[in-house]
Amino acid sequence: MLSCQQTQNVIDGKKRIILNPSESQKKEFEAVTFAEGEVWGIDILVSSGEDGKARAEDSRTTIYQKDSTVTYQLKMKTSRLIFSEVQKKAGAFPFNIRSLEDEKKARLGLQEAVQHALVKPYDVIYTPANTFVAAFHFTIALLPAGPVLVTAPPVWYKPEIVKTEKELEDAEIKELLTKPLREDKKKAKKAKAKEGEGEAKA
Repeated sequence: MLSCQQTQNVIDGKKRIILNPSESQKKEFEAVTFAEGEVWGIDILVSSGEDGKARAEDSRTTIYQKDSTVTYQLKMKTSRLIFSEVQKKAGAFPFNIRSLEDEKKARLGLQEAVQHALVKPYDVIYTPANTFVAAFHFTIALLPAGPVLVTAPPVWYKPEIVKTEKELEDAEIKELLTKPLREDKKKAKKAKAKEGEGEAKA
């Protein structure tokens, strides 16, 4: 799916990675380089569908997010009241319309805010019928000592909740999964020291 760099009060920064992009998306997205001190929200969706793609369809969403980069003076009183409630309850983070005091009034008030890009709706994503889907989101911080997993799906720290008879067949991926997230600097130093000793003896 779409993974974004995150900063304070911004969960969808300008640096982005898209998995399984279409030809048009390949042209739109620039290559990014990870940098020390960055925080990333990584969003992965795995589908059993043949092409592995999820598609947005014309369905009514209940999830929205305020855009902190856009300013506009709303005209309708209801819109201003709802937008004020959104700012107090959710700030820059996504929110469910059901969390607002009056859902019917909220739908009416959000229409103007969406039209002027103050609030953006999250599309409802579909995969083809009879496909299995697993979605994972985790947050990672790129620190001087190495990457740190800030948040992770329960399946990562409670592997007993997912059981399968399937097994990975790709040797390269298997090897990659055995590697630790952070490099052990003490082990790396010892390995370098042993290499140095070997070269000195030779």
